[in-house]
Amino acid sequence: MDATHAVVMDLSWGDARAATPAIRATVERTADFAPDAALAARVASHLAKVEAMDEMVLSSVRRVRRDLFPGLRVDAAAAARGRRASLRRSAADATPPLTSVGVRNGERSMATLLASIVAAELGADCCVLEAGGVRGNATYEASLTFAHLKAELPFENLMAVVPVDGASLSAFVRDSRERPELRSPRGYAFFLHGDVGLAYCPEKKAVTTVRGEPLDPDRLYAVATCLDLGFGSGKNAAMAAYAARHGDKLPDRDAAIPAKTLVMKYLCRELWKLLPAFDDVDADRSGFLDRDEVKRTYVAALMAVHDDGAPECESEKIAAENMVDQLIACLDTNSDGRVDRREYAAVAHGAH
Repeated sequence: MDATHAVVMDLSWGDARAATPAIRATVERTADFAPDAALAARVASHLAKVEAMDEMVLSSVRRVRRDLFPGLRVDAAAAARGRRASLRRSAADATPPLTSVGVRNGERSMATLLASIVAAELGADCCVLEAGGVRGNATYEASLTFAHLKAELPFENLMAVVPVDGASLSAFVRDSRERPELRSPRGYAFFLHGDVGLAYCPEKKAVTTVRGEPLDPDRLYAVATCLDLGFGSGKNAAMAAYAARHGDKLPDRDAAIPAKTLVMKYLCRELWKLLPAFDDVDADRSGFLDRDEVKRTYVAALMAVHDDGAPECESEKIAAENMVDQLIACLDTNSDGRVDRREYAAVAHGAH
């Protein structure tokens, strides 16, 4: 507990018939009061569970770099059939480091990753994500944890899909990237990052591809974007002009979904693909994956363990419990607390 002062309020009724009490408020130094050992222990126990969530391993950086960069693209055919778009690899070999350092000065792989996942989860043609919403300022080399996700997306980053013609989309990105602020150390908070299928050519000052295909200026694209501060955040002149012309096309902010929620959902599904096949996890051959089976498999695959297969420290044990809850919830469509073969096959996209 780190509070240095506390407000103490005394309410007293001098007369039983009084409609309101007399109120006396004082500010006291917490250091002047002896701590309650039992209460402190109870608070510490609850905080341990909250803090342990930060250690939940969501993915390995090696897998993200291999599968998502540089050839992450939205599966247009799947989207056209009305299914959730999927992310697929290209044949390109070079993979950039996964970083958000300098995210306000130009394209960075972490912002591209986040935008790509949001586009896929929302079934959008592309996603444009403001640099100011990506704030981890870190490079990742081993694992991606929940703490990393919270650091990168500390705000709501409310995402929604807006229909936008190709010419206007290109103008949106151009307005955010042809800025003198990008040459300063602080960069530009409203620089628009795109998903991996969206390419911008500085020489042409235009978006050249969406979904990895040539931009059609007349086509209406489904564009995922952030509505936290409104469409364009009041800083993008092209987006403001579009909103003035097509205000009826803009979704209500209440219908938007936090980017963190979308990314967490995607990474949980991807985690299943890191685990062994269904029959290998189903140790008791019951036809269901229960908590113990999923926990044992998750810990073995993604966490440092002792010789007995248990996590190395108490916080990691709690983190494993939390992550198992997330893993089962993402596939458990009938809410019975376990995963059957049908749920596994349908939601894990036949990972094994």
